[in-house]
Amino acid sequence: MSQIGVPYHRRMSKPGRGFDCSGLVLFAYAQAGIGLPRSSRDQIRAATQIDRAQLEPGDLVYYPGHISLY
Repeated sequence: MSQIGVPYHRRMSKPGRGFDCSGLVLFAYAQAGIGLPRSSRDQIRAATQIDRAQLEPGDLVYYPGHISLY
């Protein structure tokens, strides 16, 4: 939540300055003490797939080239 309003910047992961989608996911998970790879593709590969009906806040949602937090 501390990064609300920080702009989107391609290939960036700098708190207070800008994030791309995977950079924001990386930052958010790091704040929770969870390590993830940098790229969205590698992040989703590191995750366990679940059914949409089981999604909870903080779960990763992926479509080719993009990742976000549910």
